[in-house]
Amino acid sequence: MLPADYLQPLVEAARSHCYVENVGNKADSLHRRIEQTYEEQISHAYVATLSPQIKRMHLGFTMLAFDFTDEDFYGYTSDLWLHPWTGEAGVRATYTFGVLSLVGKHKLPIMAVPVHCGMSKKEIFCLFLAVVKKLRLHVRCILLDAGFYSGEVIESLSGYKYIIRAPHNEKVKKFIATTENWGRYHDKITWNADKTKKKTKTIIVIVKQVRFKNLLVDCSYATNMQLHDGMSYVRLYCKRWQIETNFRMEDQVHIKSKSRSILIRYFYFMISMLLHAVWLMTWSHKMAFDTFKVRLATQLLLAQYDILYVDAVF
Repeated sequence: MLPADYLQPLVEAARSHCYVENVGNKADSLHRRIEQTYEEQISHAYVATLSPQIKRMHLGFTMLAFDFTDEDFYGYTSDLWLHPWTGEAGVRATYTFGVLSLVGKHKLPIMAVPVHCGMSKKEIFCLFLAVVKKLRLHVRCILLDAGFYSGEVIESLSGYKYIIRAPHNEKVKKFIATTENWGRYHDKITWNADKTKKKTKTIIVIVKQVRFKNLLVDCSYATNMQLHDGMSYVRLYCKRWQIETNFRMEDQVHIKSKSRSILIRYFYFMISMLLHAVWLMTWSHKMAFDTFKVRLATQLLLAQYDILYVDAVF
């Protein structure tokens, strides 16, 4: 079978939010093909698909956000890729993917990697920053949630501007207590690496009593950026929430799988990201995502019978 023969059942499974096995008889041969490849080949194929379009977009300076998203696993087995879970609602473990996305003016999923147990955030960032260089993106800043507040992560971001939400630990609470409206404080984060202690410099920005809907929140960020006022940090950091929106959109084209193979899980995850990315780059200004995925699935189905679809999306 040709690679193009697998496209229609993949898109139909994504549109229907079901298993590839439910929409055709090609699942077994597709899975054999996937397991003959490597993780790096899947990620390189994704970048190669996006790269020409990104060049044509002339993005200028961009903002990046990184976060994790999980897929539930209900079995009783265990391996390096399964992260233990509580068992709540029958979920015994999760497959975890780290995702890098453009946020702000341009909203585009750039890359994802499967995360194995024990994989460090520094290792993930090194993989992502290599993709950023390959795509020749001009990065204004990188926005990260509080889970990435560590000396190791900040060290790995050397050469890039960043804003990381700082957790309200004892040191940050002291900064908040001494701040009237907003302020900047020089800080050092002590962390262990290679059996030695390291100290990483950063700046803690405190912005007090910021209104989010009906709540007043004291915001705290670790950063190496110099902005004019406290609310500039808040407004810039809030653009990170776009990655959460991206996750919800990609869930709409999630392909279900019972496979324990991380390659199959990763391949399906990247197909969902690719469908979202294609819509963002070409059709988001003309039609809703639901309309796009239905038209694409219909077009591919009719193409199997050499029938042209009048509302073709590519």
